[in-house]
Amino acid sequence: MLVAQGTSDVHYYISINPQPEPVNLTAPYWKATVLAVSAPDTTAIEPPPEFTEVTVTQLHSMGYLTPEESYAEAPAQGYGVEYETDGLDKKSWINVAKLGNWYQVQYGSATGRNPLPGQLGLGCCSYYKGILLEDWPAPGQFYEPKGWYTFHYHNYLAPAGDGVQVGRHHWGNRNQPQYTEVRRRWP
Repeated sequence: MLVAQGTSDVHYYISINPQPEPVNLTAPYWKATVLAVSAPDTTAIEPPPEFTEVTVTQLHSMGYLTPEESYAEAPAQGYGVEYETDGLDKKSWINVAKLGNWYQVQYGSATGRNPLPGQLGLGCCSYYKGILLEDWPAPGQFYEPKGWYTFHYHNYLAPAGDGVQVGRHHWGNRNQPQYTEVRRRWP
C-alpha cells in the first residue's frame, strides 16, 4: 500500500454498483465510489458498511485509480482546486476521460490535517447538468475517520455535459464546515 508522508499506511475501500451498465447511456450511471483513509491504526478507520477494503493492485485490476491518482490527473487537465490554511488542506476535483462514446467522470474531494491525526470530516455534493447525483454521506452528515486524511471520489459514466463538485470539510467542529467547489464542462 502507499504510505502518506510521515504517517501510516493508506487504506483503500470500494463500493461498486451492483446494477449492470446500461446498453444505451442517457443519464449518468454510477459505477463505484473509492475511499482512501490514512490513520494511525486500523481501529481508527470505520468505513461505511457498503465499502470493502482493497489493495492498490486490486483497484487497478478493476480499472479504477486511487483517489490520489484521480486528483493528480485533474490539475493537469486544469480542473482541480486546493487550499492550504494553517496546516489544514481541503480539495475538490473533477477528472474526465473519454471512453468510446461516453465519458468517465470522477467527482472527488479530500480533507487533510497535518501533522497530527485527529477527527476529520469529509462530505460532498456532486451535480451533473444541475441535477444532484450524490450527497455523500447523507445531507448534513460527514464521514469522520480519526486519521490524517480522507480522499474519495465517485466514478460515473456520463454523456457530454457539465459537472460541479462541492466538498465539505471540518476538523473537529462539524458546525463550522469549510467548502471547496470545482466546475467542469465536457467535452
